[in-house]
Amino acid sequence: KISVFDDIPCGRDFLEAVAEEKIDPKHDFVLMYSLDGAQLCRNKDSDCWMSIVVILNFSPDMRYKKMLIIPETVIPGLKPPKIVESCLFPQLHHIGAVNEHQREEGGDQRGLPMWN
Repeated sequence: KISVFDDIPCGRDFLEAVAEEKIDPKHDFVLMYSLDGAQLCRNKDSDCWMSIVVILNFSPDMRYKKMLIIPETVIPGLKPPKIVESCLFPQLHHIGAVNEHQREEGGDQRGLPMWN
């Protein structure tokens, strides 16, 4: 039981995913996707829709720093997209394809391998 509910990792969905081993907090990234319209000119309606990705693995005092916010998508247009998923599908498909490829290779590796 959690005595203080003070952050996203305290949520039921996150805790259940960890308990069911769908998320390994030591190796998996947990992302938050945010999409909103932006008014680029003073006297116009929204010119575009932008999305960002926030990495939730960092502590709350770090995760919202400029260097850790990832700009993801810009969707042009005065009105919100009718089917947002159609605009986001290519990016999300690439992430899913990388994860699926690693599962097919076998072993415990998941996601995009990184090295330096």
